[in-house]
Amino acid sequence: MKLNYYTLWIENDPEWLDSTIEYVADIVKGHGFIMHDERCFSASEFYQKLENNSRILNKFDLILTDFDLGLGDRGNVLIDLIRSNDVNVFTDIIFYGQDQQAINSVLNEHFIEGVYKSPREIGMFGQKFEKVFESTIKKVQDISMMRGLVISETSEMALRMLKIIKAYLSKIDSNSASQIRSYIFNEIIHENIKSTNKMADKFEQMDTETLLDNRFFDDSKKLRILNKIYTTHKIADFKFYEDYLADIIDTRNELGHCEEIEKDGEIILSTHKGDKIFNHDACVTIRNKIIDHHYRLDIIENFILSKM
Repeated sequence: MKLNYYTLWIENDPEWLDSTIEYVADIVKGHGFIMHDERCFSASEFYQKLENNSRILNKFDLILTDFDLGLGDRGNVLIDLIRSNDVNVFTDIIFYGQDQQAINSVLNEHFIEGVYKSPREIGMFGQKFEKVFESTIKKVQDISMMRGLVISETSEMALRMLKIIKAYLSKIDSNSASQIRSYIFNEIIHENIKSTNKMADKFEQMDTETLLDNRFFDDSKKLRILNKIYTTHKIADFKFYEDYLADIIDTRNELGHCEEIEKDGEIILSTHKGDKIFNHDACVTIRNKIIDHHYRLDIIENFILSKM
């Protein structure tokens, strides 16, 4: 799941589906996730999807299907198929429709594990969706999962930074490239090792791109180099370096070196900056910060690729 939440919709009314997905995507976003939807507009399209790849349903966090799909197709047949031994998927399902009595009858007659029902009306559907959605993300709300998420996303963003820096180096002229290389040696390499050190001499023999692949250039050094590019070209008006340190690096360090304490029914994280409550809202804040910094990297990357 990470920051992405994958939904599969089986619905034969595209207009209803467009407005409903827009509505519930805001719910998902409000919890610090990005929703990705796939759509099937008929039972036959769903069957075709399964026929092409019988394991495809495993990637979805939630499946949503209309009870009445038209042409005599009923959603309960699809649910039976999903839960069958041939497919054997236990992803939660929301079963919705106008005829709640018919849905109740189906669910009472054939007990199907992990299936929820909802009216089709947007407000009531949204309420049911949010409750089911919240139940599916509980597993990623504990401290261990959040710690893993932050470490994983921080590593991914560091790789993105390196990719962006290399893209920049491939586009600039030799004079600009020399300025970046001088910054790397004067502000980063010689700040950390003596100029007479054999490692420094070895670095001098490398081209800049090869140099950046060396283990010496950890996440913080990549961040500083990208910030140099960002400030040189005044790419945007946010504080890239300072905000990244506060939102991402500090969060990673706190989660990595905190003590977890339960007090009065709440989880408290004892960090070097003091005690902090760890709850649903804290998880949402962390996820939203990560999403925001991916968006900022998008801005920097798009500037370099499109305007240079």
